[in-house]
Amino acid sequence: MYRSKSSRSDHAAARAFERVGWDELRKRLYEYATGTLHLAAIDAKKKGRVEATDAVNTLAERALDGSLPWTLPEDAPPKEIIRQACMKLRSGCSARYRHDARSVGGGRLPQRLQELLPITDDP
Repeated sequence: MYRSKSSRSDHAAARAFERVGWDELRKRLYEYATGTLHLAAIDAKKKGRVEATDAVNTLAERALDGSLPWTLPEDAPPKEIIRQACMKLRSGCSARYRHDARSVGGGRLPQRLQELLPITDDP
């Protein structure tokens, strides 16, 4: 696995995505989002359900504006770039689910749910 010693906050992710090809990367991320993360397809019927395209587009926007931390070296193979992008997508969705979970019931989760999903308010 490829790792660098520091995370760059420049446009390294956008350059990596360009090497893979934006169309190919978006297709693979969308498949991952709907298949593995079980995000909603493009025309989600349920209110409040995260659509896969929204999550993928947010990731692409963060790459383009330089705010997506990227740890792979410039010469990482396309397969590793796609894998890393999928993990970034998973991480972004997890953060959103944790935020949404905290806001259920005025910020208090039922006791059993708190036991299953230990969420703290610590920064």
